[in-house]
Amino acid sequence: MRAQGPVEAYSHDRQRFDFERQDSSGIQPLPSGNSLPTAQRPVQATDLPARPILLRDAIAMALSRSDVVRVLSGGVRIAPITGYDTQISETTVTGELGTFDPRFNAAFEGSRIDNPPSSFFGPGISTNTLRREVDVSAEISRTWSTGTTTSFGYAPPLAYLYLPQVQSGLNPAYSAEFLLKVEQPLLRGAWKPINLAPIHIAQTRVDQTRWETQQSIQQQVRSVEEAYWQLNAAYVELQAVQNVIPLAEETVRIEKLRMQAEQSIYSDVARVEVQLEQLRQRYLDAWLEARRREYQLRQLIGMDVRDGTELLPADAPQQSPPNVDFDDVVAVAMRDRPDLNQRRLGLQIREQELLLAENRTRPQLNAIAAYRVSGLSDRLSRSFDQAGTFDYEDWTLGLSFAVPLRNRTANSEFDASNIRLMRDRAVLSAYEKQVVFDLAMVVSEVNSTWRQYESAHRQLVMTAQWLRVARVRYANPPDAGERQDWLLLALRDYQSAIDAHVRAVTQAGRSLAQYNVVLARLEEQQGVNLDRWKIRLDTGEGNDISPPEIEQFSMPGYTSTASGAIRQADSITPVSAVTGSLQIATQPMTAVVTQPAVRQFPEFSFQPGYATSSDTGRSSANQ
Repeated sequence: MRAQGPVEAYSHDRQRFDFERQDSSGIQPLPSGNSLPTAQRPVQATDLPARPILLRDAIAMALSRSDVVRVLSGGVRIAPITGYDTQISETTVTGELGTFDPRFNAAFEGSRIDNPPSSFFGPGISTNTLRREVDVSAEISRTWSTGTTTSFGYAPPLAYLYLPQVQSGLNPAYSAEFLLKVEQPLLRGAWKPINLAPIHIAQTRVDQTRWETQQSIQQQVRSVEEAYWQLNAAYVELQAVQNVIPLAEETVRIEKLRMQAEQSIYSDVARVEVQLEQLRQRYLDAWLEARRREYQLRQLIGMDVRDGTELLPADAPQQSPPNVDFDDVVAVAMRDRPDLNQRRLGLQIREQELLLAENRTRPQLNAIAAYRVSGLSDRLSRSFDQAGTFDYEDWTLGLSFAVPLRNRTANSEFDASNIRLMRDRAVLSAYEKQVVFDLAMVVSEVNSTWRQYESAHRQLVMTAQWLRVARVRYANPPDAGERQDWLLLALRDYQSAIDAHVRAVTQAGRSLAQYNVVLARLEEQQGVNLDRWKIRLDTGEGNDISPPEIEQFSMPGYTSTASGAIRQADSITPVSAVTGSLQIATQPMTAVVTQPAVRQFPEFSFQPGYATSSDTGRSSANQ
């Protein structure tokens, strides 16, 4: 007579372990054969309504919901550079341009003077010491990019003089004088390259800040991708543990019944209970990891820590092998990496500083020219008319020369500027070589991570087969006349298969997440991940910004557009259309809340015996 299998002999009712409570979870009845039980709804870490979110929308939210840049480095931290820094640096250019702004100076002084007798010419010579004077001057001057300084003004030696006790034909007296003056440096401070150098330095520093800000934004985009895929891996592990907990609970129930039937001893029951508790502890760890990863993603994209929903990644990770040409990777990085471009701009600043230092070593030699017309009358209007006739003109031409003897201060600064330029050139050359080595390491990591995922996926397939066969053996023991310890051996094999399968699913999920993270890091190392997402620096001109294709989001100094087709045809790592690509949505997914959750898991989580999310949803709807 054939003995009934333990699964066939006992009821299928069982309880599901949950972190927050133990309740009926809707686990389907354990079917006969080799299929594994599947939850009727996809796994979540909480019972909150699910909010599926696309990676594209997560990046859009990260840039639009925060005035600062948040990056993932161990934990979430605030980057020191934001879009505000570009705007701050642009003000320095305006300040340097102010050097060439016209200046207006004006002055007015009125005096009433009453000195003691004989004080004007000295003792013994008496004269009228009571007088009234007015001094008026006005001038407009400007420094030009050639170093030339021009000024034109009204500057009489004494605009008004009145002697109350004197009667004469020229009392009061009004004088008028117009002065045009030009001063041109011939050595130090002469010509455009020298005078425009401070402006060029300020503009170059603005470009440096833009590159630095772009690098910070690239880190933010990579951080969102990294947190997104790590959250995806955390849910995969959570689902893997949850799927096998009912199996472990079933073995505990069966072994207890076997012990009641005196077919096993208490140590056999303790063995399966220990495994169940270990799985429950692992579930707690997976639950905590999922919460931690969700909090990281929420912080990166600027969401509240709690909003009554649970974030679920809606995009499938890339599962296609890498196709990386190292020479192309290096060429793109040398052209597009923000830190390299920033250092190259630093060399331009050093060259301008060297030009200024060399100019300060020269003597000061200036050419001066002045032209003056004058008028004098007892009325102000007549003095202006007299000056307007240009009958009374003065010309002045001259040179001025000045030089510090030995000039050691300027010469030492010139030598220091030259050495700083040579140092920065050497550092840039060494840094470029370091970038090549860093890229080689990242490319190697891409290939290695892919091979690790392939190995983990093979282990996953094999452990799934092992688990199916082990379950069949445990569920269908031999006839009663055969060896009595056969069922115990089958139990041990079944437990080993459960543990191995959980480890394989977890490792495959982590390996695939790490593979996508390394791909994002490779794009960041090349400096192209902003181009991938069509994020552009807003230069303020407006005409150079491409029109948004789906939705427009911005942060200080930035305008960005996100496209559903995230990888171009000539991308280094194209997304396979079979294994999963980012879905294009006509409406942003940032505010979509669904209940129950609709979750898309990586392809490797759907092993034989596990139903996919879509199949589960259909079966749930049919019920």
